[in-house]
Parts: sequence; structure tokens; C-alpha cells
Amino acid sequence: MILKKLIPTLMVKDVDRTIEFYRTVLGFDLVQVIPDVAPFDWARMQCGEVEVAFQEESGMTWDIPEMRGMGMGGSLTLQVQVDGVDALYQRVKDNAEISQHIFTFDPGVRQFRMRDCNGYFWVFEEKSSPQ
Repeated sequence: MILKKLIPTLMVKDVDRTIEFYRTVLGFDLVQVIPDVAPFDWARMQCGEVEVAFQEESGMTWDIPEMRGMGMGGSLTLQVQVDGVDALYQRVKDNAEISQHIFTFDPGVRQFRMRDCNGYFWVFEEKSSPQ
């Protein structure tokens, strides 16, 4: 077995609002939606090599009944390695909830943590090359 790609699907209250947040705050592109016209029930977005899907709560709990009653935001973080973490931080800091401002985590590792419009935590990290 070879695992090739992970595309998380996050349960959200409002797919259209989520699309707008990810477009304007993080620079994601819309790849696919269901249905073809708004309001959308499901969407997949991409920025660089990172893909994420969003599904409206009632559709997600219909597909996976075990998720009924679970809160959004969950008990996970989505960690992404990036180039240009300082520039990304400057782009999002006034438009998203920052739960950990940018800092040097280890020598050569800078990161910050933000919370999206649905309560999901994203950690953006950049590792510098060894000198």
C-alpha cells in the first residue's frame, strides 16, 4: 500500500462563507463545488499542494450519522509547511483569529497558529535551511 494524498473534509455551517474566507484570507482557489450554483453544500479548495474540502453540517451528518452532535473545530490542528511564513502571517493577522502569534519554535523553525471562520485551527510553519 502507498498513501498518496490526504484531503481532509471539514464540517462547516456555511460553505459559501467558508469559501470566501479561504479565498480572501488564505489565497485558496476553488476547485469543485456541489451543486453547481450557490448556495453550495460541498466545496474543494486548493492552495499550492494543499487541498481541503468543506461540507455543510446537515450533509456531513447525513453521510456520517456518527458525527451528529459533534462540534465543529474538533480536537485537531491542521499543520502546513510553507515558504514565506512571515508574509503569510502579515496577510492573515488582521483578518483571522490568531491564537499563537508568529514565533521561532526551534532554531530554524518559525510558525503561527490561527483559527478559521468555523473554529478549525491551522498551524503554518516554515523551516529554514541549515546553514
